[in-house]
Amino acid sequence: MSGIGGFCSVHQNNSTLAWRDVGSQMGLALGSDNGEYKGLWQNDHCLLVRRGVEDGQPLTQRWNGVEYALVWEGQLFDLSQLCHQVRESGMPLEGEQAGRALLWALIAWGEGALCRLEGEFALAFWDGGGRRLLCARDKLGRKPLCYAWRKDTFVFASRPSALFAYPELTPALDREGICHLLGLGSVRGPEVGLFRGVEELPGGCCLMVDDQGSRCHRYWRLEGRLHQQDYRETAAQVGELIRRSVKTRLTGEEQVLLSGGVASSLVTGLAACAYTDSGSPPLQAVTFHCPAQSGNGSQSPAITYGQTVAQAFHVRHREVEWDLTALPARMEQVQLARDVPGLGCGDAALLYACQELGKGKRVLSGGGAQVIFENLPWSEGWEGAMPTFPRCPALEKRRSVFRTEVWHALEVESYVQEQLQNTLDGCPVLEGEPEWERRRRQAAWLALTWWLPEVMEQAEAMKQAVGVDVKLPLCDSALVEYTWNIPHSMKMLNGHPQQLLWDAAEGLLPPPGRPPRRKKPGNCDGLYRQLVRSRLAALLDDPTAPIHDLVDGPALQSSWLAGGWELEQLELMAYLLQLNTWMARFGLRA
Repeated sequence: MSGIGGFCSVHQNNSTLAWRDVGSQMGLALGSDNGEYKGLWQNDHCLLVRRGVEDGQPLTQRWNGVEYALVWEGQLFDLSQLCHQVRESGMPLEGEQAGRALLWALIAWGEGALCRLEGEFALAFWDGGGRRLLCARDKLGRKPLCYAWRKDTFVFASRPSALFAYPELTPALDREGICHLLGLGSVRGPEVGLFRGVEELPGGCCLMVDDQGSRCHRYWRLEGRLHQQDYRETAAQVGELIRRSVKTRLTGEEQVLLSGGVASSLVTGLAACAYTDSGSPPLQAVTFHCPAQSGNGSQSPAITYGQTVAQAFHVRHREVEWDLTALPARMEQVQLARDVPGLGCGDAALLYACQELGKGKRVLSGGGAQVIFENLPWSEGWEGAMPTFPRCPALEKRRSVFRTEVWHALEVESYVQEQLQNTLDGCPVLEGEPEWERRRRQAAWLALTWWLPEVMEQAEAMKQAVGVDVKLPLCDSALVEYTWNIPHSMKMLNGHPQQLLWDAAEGLLPPPGRPPRRKKPGNCDGLYRQLVRSRLAALLDDPTAPIHDLVDGPALQSSWLAGGWELEQLELMAYLLQLNTWMARFGLRA
């Protein structure tokens, strides 16, 4: 529904009507609503396009005889402070409009402005004086930005599908892309692009393009430091950082997805208190859960605790049962908004929830808490072994799904091990740290670099699919920076998952009878499993299906579709459905 894009080359004239038409086509590819605002700016060397709400973009400014232009998407949380700093630097900024403040900051400090920003953004800034284009993403990479080269032209966009509106840039797979799809699935790390020639700009990085080529620079990174606060001080600091993060994301028009877990309950409580303090109407909270007849018919502790939280903070609370028959189709529908295969059951559940809430809504979620507070069940027992990727079925299970000849010819397992080692090599370490703590840090690093981006991308997909802005206050760079160096023994005090988060909420949340665990649609009803199974069986019977050349159909029919499934197997089967939809959408074959 929104995004930015454009292209830059100092060796061709980009100011013609023909290139303007190309820019318009890229703008159309950034969204699906023909009524949306589309803005475009071009000069001899650069073209910028913006799709979304009407906000005057692209923004332009002439200063000291030099022309500057900016397109960006996102939100700045430190706007007042940034405006003050810009004016102190001598720039004639008027008012406190975020886009204008960002433009003047970039004029004043260039890429040095990025270190001063707190927010969620992707941007492209043209500096006419240096004849150069600066592209950047926020510290965690909450807003997407990818790019490709066509000869000597640099092409960028919020989505790969918009890149393919540029002449002679077409979707295709290479060996690395296929290896990733087979060996790792939906999880993707920094700089991993599935399409041939398409790369993703990592969070916390900027890319400068000029007549000398391109240079990527990391302006923000996590560092290993000794944590010096005791447990009580640490819990208090975590609570304060979350409170600030929730507050900066409030507009007075949000709803909360209240699952009954500690993260969503804490977000609900903090938002409700902020609404009360500001005199806003009571906060609205929505809980989605499995039908009452599922399982043994008993209500889960998470639902019960969610009701307790709603009553404690006097929020307007409603509960909605999943329509399990509708969820498998949602997995494939969401692929029209995601330019990469997604998270299967999780995608379907969130899309269903956002469709129920309605277009244009703003929703707060506790997503990302498991990553940030190291509730990483797949990593248990790693202290003396090599870590593995999060939310990724073991290679032997994936190997049994795909064709043996394809798997071995592409050396999928070598690719996976190479990606794993490259990621671990980049893990910020603390000198002198005990070996078991270092292993836990590696597990946390894999989750931050390979799982958290998927959580954020899933939320972004909801905005593209149904126009719902899913806000993730726990995916905050200040919170991540602080929690990174908290010892695992503190995060999991006495072996209890997310105990630090519970203690950070002490005095705000009502005490739980026992830690609530929410049932997700993928593991709460046999009907859902049967629906996924039947859709996959139909797909395997279709010789024209794009995944037909990748999967081992007979093996799936005999061993997977015939018997019962664990949740991990169910997620892998759901992934195959999404993979097929994605390949069909882009006309891809292995």
